[in-house]
Amino acid sequence: MDQKQAQAQQITEAALPTTQQPYNGPSCVFPTFNHPFPCFQGENQLMLATPASKGILFQRPHKTGSTTMVGIVLRLAHNRAAWNEKCKHRTMHEIARKLKYGKQDRTKSFLFSIIRDPTTRSLSEFFHFHVAGYLKEPTDENFRSFARGANFNYYLKELTTRNYSNVAAGGNSQAQNDLEFAKSKGYNTIQELNLAKLSGKPGKTRLLERQRVAFTEFGPNYDANQIVQDILDDYDFIAIMERMDESLVVFQMLLGLTTKEILYTRARSSGSFSNGWNGRPCFYIMKSFLTDGMKKFFASEEWQQTIANDLLVFQAANKSLDRAIEALGKAEFDEKLAALQRGLLRAKENCSNNRIRTMCDAGGTPIPVQKRTCYIWAEGCDHACIDELEDL
Repeated sequence: MDQKQAQAQQITEAALPTTQQPYNGPSCVFPTFNHPFPCFQGENQLMLATPASKGILFQRPHKTGSTTMVGIVLRLAHNRAAWNEKCKHRTMHEIARKLKYGKQDRTKSFLFSIIRDPTTRSLSEFFHFHVAGYLKEPTDENFRSFARGANFNYYLKELTTRNYSNVAAGGNSQAQNDLEFAKSKGYNTIQELNLAKLSGKPGKTRLLERQRVAFTEFGPNYDANQIVQDILDDYDFIAIMERMDESLVVFQMLLGLTTKEILYTRARSSGSFSNGWNGRPCFYIMKSFLTDGMKKFFASEEWQQTIANDLLVFQAANKSLDRAIEALGKAEFDEKLAALQRGLLRAKENCSNNRIRTMCDAGGTPIPVQKRTCYIWAEGCDHACIDELEDL
């Protein structure tokens, strides 16, 4: 990284604004879970990615604070079980449709997720995986190349439990679907569309390809508002990373949990080492920064089209969180939020002095498995020092 990049504006996780526009789109009131806590005897293994229809089902997008939430889920799965095996649960990265969450038993499962502003999520993913993990230089060109990859309709693809695709449903073939898409863009044949993509600017070319994929996944005239409303209706709760403590209190109240059960310590933050790959067992998590080129890209029509539907999901979840707080009762919510914040201070104090040992130490040296404090890998490493807290 050159001097100009090193002097670029440093940002926090929530530094980029979401929107200043009033929001009048989809929302819901997440209902109280009026059934016994969904702890069912299942697999003894942790971090499975096989379909499940009951239990604690956590849909886990990348770079949304999900590792912190996994720690809470794993503590629930261990501590709520009345037998040697753990409560049935899911916490691995995988899209909801592959896990068949559309078939879950709503009386015996609690399906939830956590999301964040789509722009800061993308920026965090770039620095964590591509810069730190794959040693890419944090240039504007490299960022644009990454951002034009998998960010289009990211939350829609991750969270939706329903099948909207005519191709997947046994309707059109892929070739028929591609021809319909070409015609919807003003081209008579697929070949004309491909020529336009080849001769166009990179941003336009990538956007056309992403729109073609969305055309296949969600149908020719898909209604993003309806898909987002379907997501809200299919989930028992959606948390917001930027509002973690508020989200956890709502989670607590919906499921009837104690303050102790929703405590956490921050996991995998910038300035520390994370578990790695490709012969690098530990790599340093570089703090994200924002260059003038990135700012310009984020303000572009291309990026705004790229994140439009994910921003809708984010706004809908925020509105739904507000409505849930109101429905649960602001006075009781505030009381529990204050209790959580007191508990977090106690957890931070009790878990200090190197009591949390993940896969890597502060200097980037791998920690042997027998000396770690995690349930598995680098997940739930704070469970012992939180579990021993009392009077919460």
